[in-house]
Amino acid sequence: MNKFICLFLIIVVNCKAQIKNGNDYQNMRDVINENIKNTIYSEVLKENNIQAKFYITNLSSDAKETIKSDSLKNEPLLNDGVYAFYIKDIRYSFIHIYVKSTGKIKIFESVNCPPNNPKIKQAITYIKGNFVNKESLFEGVSNYSKYVQYYKIDPQSKFNCQTR
Repeated sequence: MNKFICLFLIIVVNCKAQIKNGNDYQNMRDVINENIKNTIYSEVLKENNIQAKFYITNLSSDAKETIKSDSLKNEPLLNDGVYAFYIKDIRYSFIHIYVKSTGKIKIFESVNCPPNNPKIKQAITYIKGNFVNKESLFEGVSNYSKYVQYYKIDPQSKFNCQTR
C-alpha cells in the first residue's frame, strides 16, 4: 500500500511540474527546449550558452499579433486566450498551441507535424469546451499557418518532422 501511495505522489508531482500556472514564458520555453533537444540547433545553442528565442502569435486577437519571447520575460502572465508559439528560423519549427482559460493551461505540442496531425482537432475540441461563442477563434486556430511567421529554407523542401 505504501508503494502505491509513493508512486501516486511521484506521478502527481511530475504532472504538476510539467505546467507551471504562474509563468507562461517558462511553460513555453520548456516545451521549445524539449522539442529541439535532439537537433543540431540545440547543440549550437548549448555550445554558445544561449537560449532559443521563440515567437508567440496571439490567435485570440483579431490582429493576430506576434511577439518575441524576450518581450514576455518581464510580464508574468498572458491573458486568457489561445496562442501559437514556435521558433521561426530553423527547419525544426514545430508549432505548439497554448490555451489559457480561467487559470487552466493546456498545451498541444507539434500540431504541424506530421501534416494532418490530429492534435489540431483535439485543440479545437478543447477550445470549444472552454470558450463560448468564439467562431473567429476556432477559425484562427484551424488556420494557424496563415498567422504564424516562419522562414522557409527551400521552397521545394518538405517539412522535416524528424529531429535526427
